[in-house]
Amino acid sequence: MSRRLARHFGTMQALFAASVEDLQQVEGVGPERAVTIAAELVDLAPLIGNLTARGVNMTEPGGGVAATGSGRRGHAAAAAAQAGLHSHDRRRHRRRTRLDPQ
Repeated sequence: MSRRLARHFGTMQALFAASVEDLQQVEGVGPERAVTIAAELVDLAPLIGNLTARGVNMTEPGGGVAATGSGRRGHAAAAAAQAGLHSHDRRRHRRRTRLDPQ
């Protein structure tokens, strides 16, 4: 999945600028997964920022099929953060529902 995202958006900057709707344009990403990816980006933003500041190349060679963000809902990660969605909360919820015998 990460390779598909990298090829589609081309740069980490473009991925961070993508809306949830933009994320859904990637093969295999539906509405639920797009929100999950956006929340993961919120969680990873400090790490990504540190890596970028230290000169790590965040560009996929030959990537960048998508435009850099459509502006429809703005930044997907920011939207997820505003909604209070965090990846660790969803993982706990999924774990509980998998273990639930109902």
